[in-house]
Amino acid sequence: MSTTERAAPAGTGSQGAGAADSATTDPKRLSLRAVLHYLWHEAELATWSPGMAGKRNWRVVSWHLRAAAHGKMTRGKPLLARLFIPEPFTAEKKTEIAARRLSCWARLQQPGHGQQFMMLIGELKAIEPARFGHKLLVKHLPDAPLMLDDVLLGRLNRHFRDELELWQIDENGHLMVIATFSLSRCGLATAEEVSLVMTDHNWLPYESQPDKLLLHVAIGQHRRFSKSLRYNLAGDKPMASLVFTDTPTPTAAFLVNDEADREAARERATETDTEIWTWAIGEDMPPLPPPAASSPGPLRQRPNSMSRNA
Repeated sequence: MSTTERAAPAGTGSQGAGAADSATTDPKRLSLRAVLHYLWHEAELATWSPGMAGKRNWRVVSWHLRAAAHGKMTRGKPLLARLFIPEPFTAEKKTEIAARRLSCWARLQQPGHGQQFMMLIGELKAIEPARFGHKLLVKHLPDAPLMLDDVLLGRLNRHFRDELELWQIDENGHLMVIATFSLSRCGLATAEEVSLVMTDHNWLPYESQPDKLLLHVAIGQHRRFSKSLRYNLAGDKPMASLVFTDTPTPTAAFLVNDEADREAARERATETDTEIWTWAIGEDMPPLPPPAASSPGPLRQRPNSMSRNA
């Protein structure tokens, strides 16, 4: 199967409280986190080189995500056919933008096809009370909130407590939301399943304050690396925070709490044929592994253009 025909992962994690990958109105359904992580990886948004500094904004991020989704299949259908990523909003073009959104969402209201769902990826702006239930507001989508009932909101607050708290702390970060939603005959969008992923001001995902600090130290030292993404790996399973790609041999950086974590990190590094670097949380951060004498130049950036949603 060629790259352009690859199927996007549908998610295979369990829905345990505190370790769930999404909040859903049906707790037996699978999560969306793996899909968002997959697209983030395919869009090269999980990689970093010094030349990327200051070049990421929503126009760039959304363009890369659409390009990554192009040609991918999910449940036997093109992913772009059911994916909506808001284009950058400007007040001067709000009427045109709204018309394009309505045209895209019209496929959810085709008669004779039963209830249809679409997938949305955007940056969370706020969750606010609505006349009935609550509404999830997405940046660059000011005129189309997603409705949340109290049950879904409760699951969202439980399953993504850490992400929501990190969002409160990091005023310059971006809390990404991926959600499936349906549309009523009158155009009211209602969320069916929601997942959240926290990213820093460079749109690099992170899971904790130490994880974010390691990112910023690496960026400050002009390092090249790939940020590890959990997909559906449970939160208590060992995973490298990032992998340095400018070292003589790729070096996986692990955050560990005890010797058992360190041994698990060694095992994972052996499986992936990488060197390891560990930082024991509660101790001073050791020096980062030194880069090779000569490392590759900055990764090539795609054009700064943006296509419309399919």
